[in-house]
Amino acid sequence: MAKYLRVIKGILTQFDEWYAEHVPREENTTEDALSQLASSEIEKYPRSIYFQVLKTPTVHANGQAEVANRIILDGLKNRVERSRNTWVDELLPILWAYHTTYKVITEATPFMLTYRAEVVVPLEITHGSPRIEAYEPETNNEGMRLTLDLIDEVRDETNARNAEHQQRASLYCNRRVKERIFQQGDFVLRKIEASGVRERGKLALNWEGPYKVQKTLGWGFYKLETMNGDEVPCTWHASNLNVHYV
Repeated sequence: MAKYLRVIKGILTQFDEWYAEHVPREENTTEDALSQLASSEIEKYPRSIYFQVLKTPTVHANGQAEVANRIILDGLKNRVERSRNTWVDELLPILWAYHTTYKVITEATPFMLTYRAEVVVPLEITHGSPRIEAYEPETNNEGMRLTLDLIDEVRDETNARNAEHQQRASLYCNRRVKERIFQQGDFVLRKIEASGVRERGKLALNWEGPYKVQKTLGWGFYKLETMNGDEVPCTWHASNLNVHYV
Protein backbone atom coordinates (compact mmCIF):
# COMPACT_ATOMS: atom_id res chain seq x y z
CA MET A 1 0.00 0.00 0.00
CA ALA A 2 2.90 2.41 0.66
CA LYS A 3 4.20 1.93 -2.88
CA TYR A 4 0.68 2.42 -4.23
CA LEU A 5 0.33 5.69 -2.29
CA ARG A 6 3.61 6.99 -3.74
CA VAL A 7 2.44 6.15 -7.27
CA ILE A 8 -0.85 8.00 -6.72
CA LYS A 9 0.97 11.07 -5.38
CA GLY A 10 3.24 11.03 -8.43
CA ILE A 11 0.23 10.89 -10.77
CA LEU A 12 -1.46 13.78 -8.97
CA THR A 13 1.49 16.06 -9.74
CA GLN A 14 0.62 15.78 -13.45
CA PHE A 15 -2.78 17.44 -12.95
CA ASP A 16 -3.29 21.20 -12.75
CA GLU A 17 -6.27 20.86 -10.46
CA TRP A 18 -7.86 18.08 -8.41
CA TYR A 19 -10.09 17.77 -5.39
CA ALA A 20 -10.88 15.14 -2.75
CA GLU A 21 -14.38 14.44 -1.53
CA HIS A 22 -14.80 13.61 2.16
CA VAL A 23 -16.95 10.62 3.07
CA PRO A 24 -17.95 10.14 6.73
CA ARG A 25 -15.92 7.46 8.46
CA GLU A 26 -18.97 5.52 9.62
CA GLU A 27 -20.05 5.12 5.99
CA ASN A 28 -16.79 3.61 4.69
CA THR A 29 -15.09 1.70 7.49
CA THR A 30 -13.23 -0.55 5.05
CA GLU A 31 -11.75 2.34 3.07
CA ASP A 32 -10.79 4.07 6.32
CA ALA A 33 -8.83 1.03 7.44
CA LEU A 34 -7.07 0.86 4.06
CA SER A 35 -6.18 4.54 4.20
CA GLN A 36 -4.58 4.12 7.62
CA LEU A 37 -2.60 1.19 6.33
CA ALA A 38 -1.45 3.11 3.25
CA SER A 39 -0.37 6.14 5.28
CA SER A 40 1.76 4.05 7.66
CA GLU A 41 5.40 3.28 7.11
CA ILE A 42 4.68 -0.34 6.35
CA GLU A 43 8.04 -0.90 4.71
CA LYS A 44 9.78 -0.54 8.05
CA TYR A 45 8.18 -3.74 9.29
CA PRO A 46 9.91 -7.05 8.59
CA ARG A 47 8.51 -9.05 5.67
CA SER A 48 9.84 -12.42 6.85
CA ILE A 49 7.48 -15.28 7.61
CA TYR A 50 8.51 -17.36 10.59
CA PHE A 51 7.54 -21.00 10.81
CA GLN A 52 8.45 -24.05 12.85
CA VAL A 53 8.87 -27.56 11.52
CA LEU A 54 7.28 -30.12 13.86
CA LYS A 55 8.94 -33.49 13.49
CA THR A 56 6.60 -35.15 15.96
CA PRO A 57 2.81 -34.73 16.29
CA THR A 58 1.63 -32.34 19.01
CA VAL A 59 -1.89 -33.79 19.13
CA HIS A 60 -2.54 -37.51 19.29
CA ALA A 61 -5.85 -38.72 17.81
CA ASN A 62 -8.11 -41.19 19.59
CA GLY A 63 -7.87 -43.69 16.74
CA GLN A 64 -11.45 -43.47 15.44
CA ALA A 65 -10.40 -41.86 12.16
CA GLU A 66 -7.65 -44.45 11.71
CA VAL A 67 -10.14 -47.28 12.23
CA ALA A 68 -12.55 -45.82 9.67
CA ASN A 69 -9.73 -45.32 7.17
CA ARG A 70 -8.55 -48.90 7.68
CA ILE A 71 -12.03 -50.26 6.99
CA ILE A 72 -12.30 -48.20 3.80
CA LEU A 73 -8.83 -49.26 2.65
CA ASP A 74 -9.63 -52.93 3.28
CA GLY A 75 -12.75 -52.58 1.16
CA LEU A 76 -10.79 -50.92 -1.62
CA LYS A 77 -8.16 -53.66 -1.58
CA ASN A 78 -10.83 -56.30 -2.02
CA ARG A 79 -12.46 -54.44 -4.92
CA VAL A 80 -9.33 -53.38 -6.81
CA GLU A 81 -7.13 -56.39 -6.19
CA ARG A 82 -6.30 -56.78 -9.89
CA SER A 83 -6.05 -53.16 -11.03
CA ARG A 84 -4.85 -50.60 -8.49
CA ASN A 85 -5.65 -47.69 -10.82
CA THR A 86 -9.42 -48.12 -10.51
CA TRP A 87 -9.67 -47.26 -6.81
CA VAL A 88 -11.29 -43.88 -7.58
CA ASP A 89 -14.23 -45.58 -9.31
CA GLU A 90 -14.72 -47.94 -6.37
CA LEU A 91 -14.45 -45.31 -3.62
CA LEU A 92 -18.09 -44.18 -3.66
CA PRO A 93 -19.53 -47.73 -3.38
CA ILE A 94 -17.16 -48.44 -0.49
CA LEU A 95 -18.19 -45.24 1.32
CA TRP A 96 -21.86 -46.10 0.71
CA ALA A 97 -21.34 -49.56 2.17
CA TYR A 98 -19.53 -48.12 5.21
CA HIS A 99 -22.28 -45.56 5.93
CA THR A 100 -25.05 -48.14 5.61
CA THR A 101 -23.44 -50.99 7.56
CA TYR A 102 -24.83 -51.87 10.98
CA LYS A 103 -22.31 -51.27 13.78
CA VAL A 104 -22.33 -53.65 16.73
CA ILE A 105 -21.22 -51.03 19.28
CA THR A 106 -23.67 -48.29 18.33
CA GLU A 107 -26.43 -50.71 17.21
CA ALA A 108 -27.07 -48.38 14.28
CA THR A 109 -25.65 -47.29 10.94
CA PRO A 110 -23.87 -43.96 10.38
CA PHE A 111 -26.74 -43.09 8.01
CA MET A 112 -29.23 -43.66 10.84
CA LEU A 113 -27.27 -41.39 13.19
CA THR A 114 -27.38 -38.64 10.56
CA TYR A 115 -30.99 -38.82 9.32
CA ARG A 116 -32.75 -41.09 11.89
CA ALA A 117 -33.95 -43.27 9.04
CA GLU A 118 -32.84 -46.41 7.31
CA VAL A 119 -31.31 -45.97 3.89
CA VAL A 120 -33.09 -47.15 0.76
CA VAL A 121 -30.71 -49.51 -1.02
CA PRO A 122 -30.71 -49.69 -4.85
CA LEU A 123 -32.07 -53.25 -4.73
CA GLU A 124 -35.32 -51.96 -3.20
CA ILE A 125 -35.77 -49.52 -6.08
CA THR A 126 -35.10 -52.04 -8.85
CA HIS A 127 -37.07 -54.96 -7.35
CA GLY A 128 -39.56 -53.04 -5.25
CA SER A 129 -40.37 -53.11 -1.54
CA PRO A 130 -43.38 -52.17 0.65
CA ARG A 131 -41.97 -48.78 1.61
CA ILE A 132 -41.13 -47.97 -2.00
CA GLU A 133 -44.65 -48.85 -3.14
CA ALA A 134 -46.19 -46.81 -0.29
CA TYR A 135 -43.96 -43.79 -0.91
CA GLU A 136 -45.71 -40.41 -1.04
CA PRO A 137 -43.54 -37.27 -1.40
CA GLU A 138 -45.59 -34.93 0.83
CA THR A 139 -46.06 -37.47 3.61
CA ASN A 140 -42.40 -38.49 3.39
CA ASN A 141 -41.15 -34.89 3.64
CA GLU A 142 -43.29 -34.19 6.67
CA GLY A 143 -42.17 -37.44 8.29
CA MET A 144 -38.50 -36.63 7.65
CA ARG A 145 -38.87 -33.23 9.31
CA LEU A 146 -40.42 -34.82 12.39
CA THR A 147 -37.75 -37.51 12.37
CA LEU A 148 -34.90 -34.98 12.29
CA ASP A 149 -36.42 -33.22 15.30
CA LEU A 150 -35.90 -36.45 17.29
CA ILE A 151 -32.38 -37.18 16.01
CA ASP A 152 -30.80 -36.03 19.29
CA GLU A 153 -32.63 -38.79 21.16
CA VAL A 154 -31.13 -41.48 18.91
CA ARG A 155 -27.65 -39.97 19.23
CA ASP A 156 -27.92 -39.79 23.02
CA GLU A 157 -28.88 -43.48 23.18
CA THR A 158 -25.97 -44.33 20.88
CA ASN A 159 -23.53 -42.31 23.01
CA ALA A 160 -24.76 -44.13 26.11
CA ARG A 161 -24.22 -47.54 24.48
CA ASN A 162 -20.81 -46.44 23.23
CA ALA A 163 -19.79 -45.23 26.69
CA GLU A 164 -20.95 -48.52 28.23
CA HIS A 165 -18.94 -50.49 25.68
CA GLN A 166 -15.83 -48.37 26.31
CA GLN A 167 -16.19 -48.90 30.04
CA ARG A 168 -16.40 -52.68 29.63
CA ALA A 169 -13.42 -52.65 27.27
CA SER A 170 -11.45 -50.49 29.70
CA LEU A 171 -12.15 -52.82 32.62
CA TYR A 172 -11.18 -55.83 30.51
CA CYS A 173 -7.94 -54.18 29.42
CA ASN A 174 -7.01 -52.86 32.87
CA ARG A 175 -7.16 -56.36 34.36
CA ARG A 176 -4.42 -57.46 31.96
CA VAL A 177 -2.27 -54.36 31.88
CA LYS A 178 0.61 -54.04 34.28
CA GLU A 179 1.06 -50.42 35.25
CA ARG A 180 4.44 -48.99 34.27
CA ILE A 181 5.59 -46.15 36.55
CA PHE A 182 8.70 -44.01 36.12
CA GLN A 183 10.27 -41.52 38.48
CA GLN A 184 11.98 -38.25 37.68
CA GLY A 185 15.55 -38.95 36.62
CA ASP A 186 14.90 -42.49 35.36
CA PHE A 187 16.43 -43.53 32.05
CA VAL A 188 13.96 -44.79 29.48
CA LEU A 189 13.74 -45.91 25.86
CA ARG A 190 11.11 -44.53 23.47
CA LYS A 191 9.11 -46.64 21.02
CA ILE A 192 10.13 -45.82 17.45
CA GLU A 193 6.62 -46.50 16.14
CA ALA A 194 5.28 -43.65 18.30
CA SER A 195 8.14 -41.20 17.83
CA GLY A 196 8.58 -41.64 14.08
CA VAL A 197 12.16 -40.36 14.18
CA ARG A 198 13.55 -43.34 12.29
CA GLU A 199 12.45 -45.55 9.45
CA ARG A 200 10.32 -48.51 10.43
CA GLY A 201 10.56 -51.97 9.00
CA LYS A 202 10.44 -55.64 9.83
CA LEU A 203 14.13 -55.69 10.79
CA ALA A 204 14.31 -52.21 12.33
CA LEU A 205 14.80 -51.58 16.04
CA ASN A 206 11.70 -51.16 18.17
CA TRP A 207 13.16 -48.71 20.69
CA GLU A 208 15.45 -45.68 20.51
CA GLY A 209 17.17 -43.56 23.13
CA PRO A 210 18.07 -43.46 25.93
CA TYR A 211 16.19 -40.48 27.38
CA LYS A 212 15.81 -39.12 30.86
CA VAL A 213 12.49 -38.48 32.61
CA GLN A 214 12.36 -34.73 33.16
CA LYS A 215 8.95 -34.45 34.81
CA THR A 216 6.00 -36.66 35.74
CA LEU A 217 2.63 -35.20 34.70
CA GLY A 218 0.30 -37.85 36.10
CA TRP A 219 -2.00 -40.38 34.43
CA GLY A 220 1.05 -42.10 32.95
CA PHE A 221 2.35 -39.10 30.98
CA TYR A 222 5.92 -37.83 31.19
CA LYS A 223 8.17 -35.10 29.82
CA LEU A 224 11.51 -36.35 28.54
CA GLU A 225 14.89 -34.81 27.87
CA THR A 226 17.92 -36.02 25.96
CA MET A 227 21.14 -37.04 27.63
CA ASN A 228 22.45 -33.53 26.82
CA GLY A 229 19.60 -31.92 28.75
CA ASP A 230 17.52 -30.79 25.73
CA GLU A 231 13.77 -31.07 26.22
CA VAL A 232 11.96 -33.57 23.95
CA PRO A 233 8.80 -32.15 22.29
CA CYS A 234 5.37 -33.44 23.35
CA THR A 235 4.42 -35.54 26.31
CA TRP A 236 4.88 -39.30 26.20
CA HIS A 237 2.75 -42.02 27.72
CA ALA A 238 4.22 -44.90 29.65
CA SER A 239 2.89 -47.32 27.03
CA ASN A 240 5.46 -45.87 24.60
CA LEU A 241 8.34 -46.00 27.09
CA ASN A 242 10.45 -48.77 28.50
CA VAL A 243 13.08 -49.03 31.21
CA HIS A 244 16.68 -48.52 30.14
CA TYR A 245 19.18 -50.34 32.29
CA VAL A 246 22.51 -48.49 32.49
